[in-house]
Amino acid sequence: MASYFRVVLSLVLSCSGVVFPGLTQDVRAAGAGLSTGWSQQDLPALAPVAMDDPRVSHAFAALGPMIQVGPLVWSAPAHRRMNQSAADGFCRGLGLGARLPSEEEFQVLPSVLVSGEDRRYTPEALDSEIRGNSFWSAPTWSSFFTGKGMYWRGSDGQLYDGHHFAIMKVLCVQPVSH
Repeated sequence: MASYFRVVLSLVLSCSGVVFPGLTQDVRAAGAGLSTGWSQQDLPALAPVAMDDPRVSHAFAALGPMIQVGPLVWSAPAHRRMNQSAADGFCRGLGLGARLPSEEEFQVLPSVLVSGEDRRYTPEALDSEIRGNSFWSAPTWSSFFTGKGMYWRGSDGQLYDGHHFAIMKVLCVQPVSH
């Protein structure tokens, strides 16, 4: 029988005055060997990150409420849409190693946001701005040659390929020590 564990997020970030509703999800790993490379034992947990956390840059924190998933802090969506190249430069410009998430990092999100007996991805647990948009992943060598880039869609948690000049929303990640 697969083990369950409880992830409780209370994203009440009083520093910024921003309040997200509390998130409570029954989370279960999708099997012993997840396609994301995370095993059932080391599936990362979600945790809110304070706006004044010294592990993230001030520019990164200024985007809004953040969450930590494993060794990465995920930003709130950027305030404007951009193409993949501009999105890559935008995230890198936030400092302290901030960048666009890789395809593999985006694949982890649906793995930690699953619930119920059917182990389904639950986009309802996400803020509507994330749930209702698509976000660029980091460019790869092949994207430079093909003119295509990968993006993650919040509504279904899947990756798709699209022309790298398309205008989409942006989420950034910043590696942090635990």
